[in-house]
Amino acid sequence: MTNRSFDGSYEVYCERVAERVSERGWRDALSGLAASPKFREGRPVEFPGVTLMTPLDSAGALTLHLSQLQSRMKSALGSSLIEVKPDQFHVTGADLVAGDTYRPGLETLIRECVDAEASMGEGLGRWLLSGVALFEHAVVALFIPEQPSSFRLLAERRDWLYSSDRLRALGVKRPRPLMVHVTLGYFASLPGMATRLRWLDALESIQGDLSSAEVGEDLWALNLYRFDDMTSFERVP
Repeated sequence: MTNRSFDGSYEVYCERVAERVSERGWRDALSGLAASPKFREGRPVEFPGVTLMTPLDSAGALTLHLSQLQSRMKSALGSSLIEVKPDQFHVTGADLVAGDTYRPGLETLIRECVDAEASMGEGLGRWLLSGVALFEHAVVALFIPEQPSSFRLLAERRDWLYSSDRLRALGVKRPRPLMVHVTLGYFASLPGMATRLRWLDALESIQGDLSSAEVGEDLWALNLYRFDDMTSFERVP
């Protein structure tokens, strides 16, 4: 792989994350928020797919910390946020197929392709919590790697996955550039802009508290998971 990863360099990646966890990033995101199509009346809808991810330790310090962040965001957003259960927190390394592109049995074919890449089973080093950000359909916690080498490892694997002719033939398409995250909750209904602007106070408070903490987790091998909706993930053997 060349140094020209689709996901950018380590420095570009860190700048991208820093922008999203800043007041400017939050303000820029507010007008583009939308209720998640993966939920209806607070309940998950069928949305099958396959992804490469690392579940967090449900009893670990990071999960506890993210649960506390989630509670603070829930207090600020109220009924606008559908919370992810802490025992379902996970880091997605690479989105593969989902929704209309998924068909039964596809995970077996993808498994055969992924198994051909030996380095896929190697660890990804330690990643540190950078802050809370607003995606179009979700509230997320963003992470940066403790070492540049960890970013390069993940970027290399993603470049391999998304340039594989076999995987492209199965419907795998490259998504937006990488931002390593854990989803804390999905948007249900959304209030007007005046109310959304008041969310900034909670985001600023959370970010201020994070500046004095160093919370992270070692991300081990990415594993292949199949899901029926955003609340049910099953590892593909």
